Amino acid sequence: MNEQRQGQLMKHMSAEVIKSLSERADRGEQSTGVELARTANRALERYFYLLGERRRRLKDNFTQGEMSLLVDACNGIVWWDAHCIKLLPREIEDAIMLNKLDEKWEVDGPALVARLKELDLVALCALMDSVERFWSGPYLKEQPDYSKIPRA
Repeated sequence: MNEQRQGQLMKHMSAEVIKSLSERADRGEQSTGVELARTANRALERYFYLLGERRRRLKDNFTQGEMSLLVDACNGIVWWDAHCIKLLPREIEDAIMLNKLDEKWEVDGPALVARLKELDLVALCALMDSVERFWSGPYLKEQPDYSKIPRA
């Protein structure tokens, strides 16, 4: 990645993220943009590895209907930052109560919500990663094909 792209990347990071990167970089607060970018790369590699491993373990825990419900309930939600991930079970519970998504997707809504509430934060992050990857696909301008949802 060239220096200009690294600068653009760093420009869009929050102060909290830059502080966290500086704490992990070789020269602390004295680190250059290149050093911070390398540190970000290392951290993201670990994060994506962690998500992938957890998705593999979760893969058979959710039916296609349950994944469709999750994706449907999260359609249009853009506030999934790190602090909001733990609210996923409540968001799904609300979507079931208000929009009857359990009936639409023919799943046991209360049982799904109970299982979501038992998941740890890493598992919830892995599920949201699957949902985000689905919605960042080709469905921005067309009808989504729910059969192509990555099963966690």
